[in-house]
Amino acid sequence: MQSYRDLVRVVVSRGKKDKVLGGMPLFGEAVSPYDEVIEKVTAETCTSENWTLILDICDKVVAEQSKGAKMCLLSLKKRLNHRDPHVVLLALSVLDSLWCNCGVHFRREVSSREFSQELGYKATHSNRSVGEKTRSMLKKWAENECKKDPSLGLIETLYKNLLSEGHSFDTDPPTKTAALSTDPNVVQSAEEEEAIARAIALSLDESNRVGTSSRKMHELFRSCKTCRALTAAVLRRCVVRDVRALYDFEAAEDNELTFSSGDVITVTDDSDPNWWRGKSSRGEGLFPASFVTSELNEPELRPNDEDKREPQPVGFYFSVATSFMMICMKLATAQKYFVSVDVPSTVKTSYQCFQTAVQVRVARIDESVLLECLRLLEDCDPTGERPDPPELAEAEVNSYAQVPLIDARLAEIDKQHNALAQVDIAIRDVLAMYDRAVQQVQYQVALLFPALLSSFIPL
Repeated sequence: MQSYRDLVRVVVSRGKKDKVLGGMPLFGEAVSPYDEVIEKVTAETCTSENWTLILDICDKVVAEQSKGAKMCLLSLKKRLNHRDPHVVLLALSVLDSLWCNCGVHFRREVSSREFSQELGYKATHSNRSVGEKTRSMLKKWAENECKKDPSLGLIETLYKNLLSEGHSFDTDPPTKTAALSTDPNVVQSAEEEEAIARAIALSLDESNRVGTSSRKMHELFRSCKTCRALTAAVLRRCVVRDVRALYDFEAAEDNELTFSSGDVITVTDDSDPNWWRGKSSRGEGLFPASFVTSELNEPELRPNDEDKREPQPVGFYFSVATSFMMICMKLATAQKYFVSVDVPSTVKTSYQCFQTAVQVRVARIDESVLLECLRLLEDCDPTGERPDPPELAEAEVNSYAQVPLIDARLAEIDKQHNALAQVDIAIRDVLAMYDRAVQQVQYQVALLFPALLSSFIPL
C-alpha cells in the first residue's frame, strides 16, 4: 500500500513539473491561452484572412516573447492538423504572418526539429493547395530570414531537401480567365468586333449596289407583307374547339395547364404556334401545342386496312394558306417586279413554312435536330445572293418545338442541384459539430484528471 502511494505521488509531481516546463499533459491536448483566438481567425466560416485579428495576435506574441511564441505555436499545431483544408490554409497564413512580425523567438520555435518535420509532412503529403502554400512559404523563409540567421538552419535544410527531391516551388498565381458576358450584344474580342465591322460594310455596299432594284423590292415586300398580315389575322381568329392530349404534361408554372394522355381540352386561344390556351376539368392555362391533336377519337386500324385509310382533310386553315401562296406565286411571276433578285426562293420558303405549320408534330428533345439546324444556319448566305436551304424552315420549326421540353428538363436539373447543395451544407455542419464535441471532451478530461489523482491520496 505504501509503494502504491509513493507511485501516485511521483506521478503527480511529474505532472506538476510538466506543467511548469510547458510539457504535454498525460491525457488530451495541452491547453493554450491562444486557442480561442486562433480558432476564431481560422474558423471554417471565414472566407478570407482577418488581418486585424492576425496583427493583434502578433502584437501579443511579441509582448510575451519566448513564452508567447511557444503557446501560440502550440495552438497553431492543432489547426494545422485539422481535417478541413480551408482551415489549414488559414492557419498557414497566420503562421507566415507570425514569422514575419514576431521576431527571432518565434522563428526559432518554428525552426525546431519537431515543427520542421511537421512542415515537411504538410509540404509533401497534404492537399495540393496546402502543399503548394507550405512549399512557397519555406522557399520565402529560406531565401530571406534563414540566410541572415544561422540558428534557423533546419528550415533552410528542409527547403534544400525538398528542392533536391524535385518538388515544385512555383508561386505564380494561376491566370484568371476573362469572365464571359451573357449579354448577346456584348463584343467579346477584337476579332468579333472586326467581323461585325466587315459585315456592316458589306451590308452598306450591298444597299448601294442594289439601287433602283431595292425600291421595287420594297414595294413587292410591302404587298406581300399586307397579304401575310391578312392571312395571319384570319389564322389568329381562333374558333373554340376540342383537342385530345397525346402525352402527359405537368405544369411548371401557375399559368400552365396540367393534363394526362387522352384528356379532352377546349382550346380558347391558338394565336401562338407553340403554346395554346385552353381549359379542361382540371382548370385553365397554357400548354404546348405539340402535345395535343385535333383527332378526338383515336382510329382503330386493322393490319390489312392501313393502306386503305383515306387522308383526313386539313381544313379551313390550309385553304387560307393555299390562297396566300397563290397570291405570292402570281406576284412572283410578274416580270415588272423583279430585275435581278431571286424572290421565288423566298416565296418557296414561305410556302414550306405554311406547309410545316399545318402538320401535327410530336415534340421530343433531339440533339441531332438542333445540330442540323445550326449547320443549315451556318450555310446561309448573309448577303442574300444565294437562297437559303429549302429544309431550313422545317428544321427551325422542329427546333422551336423542343423549347418547352428543354426548359422543363433544365428546371428539374436545377432542383436536383439545389437539393445536393443543401445536403453538402448539412454534412459540413455535422462535421463541424463533431470536431467541437471532440475538442470539448479532451479539454474536460484535462481539467478533471488532477482531481481524480488527488482522490487516491489520503488526507
